[in-house]
Amino acid sequence: MGDIMKIESLFTKIYLLLAAVCLLTSCAATGPLFEPVPASVRKDNQVLIYIYRPDAFCAGGVSVTIYVNDQETVELKNNGYTFVLTESGRHEIHATLPFRTSGTTIRFDTLGGETYFVKWDNVCGPSSSRSTLGFVRNKQAQTEIATTRLQPTFTKEDLERRAQERKEAEEKREWDRAHGM
Repeated sequence: MGDIMKIESLFTKIYLLLAAVCLLTSCAATGPLFEPVPASVRKDNQVLIYIYRPDAFCAGGVSVTIYVNDQETVELKNNGYTFVLTESGRHEIHATLPFRTSGTTIRFDTLGGETYFVKWDNVCGPSSSRSTLGFVRNKQAQTEIATTRLQPTFTKEDLERRAQERKEAEEKREWDRAHGM
């Protein structure tokens, strides 16, 4: 009887370990590994902005929504990156987590033909966490971004669907409030 219980205990531990691995890996980006944007894709004097999120346990199970110039651009998963090709000038990047009311924003001027690396990170402490969004020097960025995976930016259809989902969720909240729920 004791041997059967040991085997059952072993199978339970294996099952829980596999479930934990599946849960944690389902939150990570799954696209192709980082590859620099080919020069042929860039138009004359376009600015290239890479936005990336290194692999981290802290807030690893939550996607961060990235806005570029007030346009919802991508939901960046753990160990993910995306890129934006844009014109030179003043730009704003904003990042927010779903459970926070505010986010992190950076504003900056760009020069045509240049490449910029913006990193989102979440630092956890014993009782709190803090999100950061900032520029990273090319050499450091190229080391950190090398193991991230591409996440495509939202299409027009994605944005329309997300707007409709938000509208329906707000209507449900209003209905719930009106009916004491």
